[in-house]
Order: sequence, then structure tokens, then C-alpha cells
Amino acid sequence: MNGLGSGADAARRRARVGALVGLGCWVYLMLAVSLAAWVGVTTVVLGWRPVVVTSASMAPNLQPGDVVMLAHAPPRGLERGDLVRFRAAEGSVIHRIVKVNPDGSYLTKGDANPTPDPTPVAAGQVSGVGRLLVPFVGRPWLWRSQGQWGGVVGWVLLTVAAASLAVRTPRLRRRPPNTTPAPQGALLDA
Repeated sequence: MNGLGSGADAARRRARVGALVGLGCWVYLMLAVSLAAWVGVTTVVLGWRPVVVTSASMAPNLQPGDVVMLAHAPPRGLERGDLVRFRAAEGSVIHRIVKVNPDGSYLTKGDANPTPDPTPVAAGQVSGVGRLLVPFVGRPWLWRSQGQWGGVVGWVLLTVAAASLAVRTPRLRRRPPNTTPAPQGALLDA
């Protein structure tokens, strides 16, 4: 073999790898844009507010960096199992209602916590009810708020690289049909 075939095979392999990298970049970008669009559309159309989960108290259902879209809390009518955001001594908390008390207050608990929260939550403390979970979207914000600049820089670089590669990556294409006319003439018999 003169090596011509192996060079052509290597070029085809590189083109396929390039196309797969480009596809991966497009998938990453479309996923990121789609998740961000969920946040934007529900905010504008439904008036829901995005809140980034900052702790693991609701794991595995909510992870740090997930975004919970909150609807305005009704004055009453919340039920066991509802996910609520409320003001507590340590700041805003997102936990699940595990019991509605006779006085109208709520007993709440983080899904990952072994026991309910010690203080009942008054209806007036509830500032929102969870309606939609958008995973991962808040991670860059969470990293920034926690001073994890390596994560922020890594995310920015990944996104810029993905956008650049998605645009520049050659696509696998069929070869155009050969339009060169076939040679004409008689075959010579040797």
C-alpha cells in the first residue's frame, strides 16, 4: 500500500471527530439556552420569580445551583407537600410543608434533613410557592456568590469555546457528484 488510503482515512476520521465535537457544542449551547429560556419565559409570562438553591437541605430533589420558579403565595390553601419559600432567622429558606397546623401555620422540613424545622412558619412568612424546577441554570450565579471564581471562569471559557467550535466545526457532507465526463475512446487489447 502506498499510504494514500491511510491519509484519506485519517482525514475522514478527523472530520468525523470534528463533526461530533461540533454536535456536542451545539447540544450544550441549546440545552443552556433552553433552560435559561424556561426561566425567562415563566418570569415574563406567568410572573414567577427565579430563586437559586444555595444549600443541599432539599437534596436529592433540589441541588445547589438549581433554580426554583416561585409563584406568589396565596393567603391560604397551602397543603402538605407544597414547596415554599419563607423568611426565617437565617434568611430565606426553601423547604417542603410536612404539616398544616390547626392555627394555619406550617411545619416545614428540608427533604435531606432528618427532622422538621423547629419553628412553625406563619402564613405571612411565606413569600412564594415552588412551581417549576430548572436544573443547573443557577450554578454560575451560585459560584459567583460563593466566591468560587474558578467555576465562573471555567463556565465562561466553556461557553465561549463551545460557541466558537459550534460555528467553526466543519460538517460532514456528502461529496458532490463527479461532473467530469468519462473518458471516451476504444479499449486497446494488449
